[in-house]
Amino acid sequence: MLTKKKVLHLSLALTKASDIDLLKGDSLLADQGIGDEDKARVREIGQIVQSLCRDYSYELSPSFRAEVASKSPSFCEMKTKMESSQERKKERLENLYSSIRNSLVGSTVLRDLVRDEQLELVERLDKLLADLAMPRE
Repeated sequence: MLTKKKVLHLSLALTKASDIDLLKGDSLLADQGIGDEDKARVREIGQIVQSLCRDYSYELSPSFRAEVASKSPSFCEMKTKMESSQERKKERLENLYSSIRNSLVGSTVLRDLVRDEQLELVERLDKLLADLAMPRE
């Protein structure tokens, strides 16, 4: 049976595999015993997760801005350079994935990791998850 938690895990797995389009058809959702409205919600959740993860940049997040606020220009430059390494980008992306998985508990951490223009997506994600007619876990 599909749960809200599994919907988030599925959306992340499909996003990581660049296969989010698999949610467009009914093949993944057909045997889950969910109604058409919830299928539409699951599809939209998948699109939101993909949008949040696509081109993710920690340096554009409120969390990063808070780290460098009131710091010297040389500190900001050094911090930006540190964040630009591939290893650090991968670590930050994993943090984003974790915050998406944990958004059922609360989306405060997620809100601190996404760009300001993506906050509406986080609000929409919260609403869609709340509206799903399925168990949380």
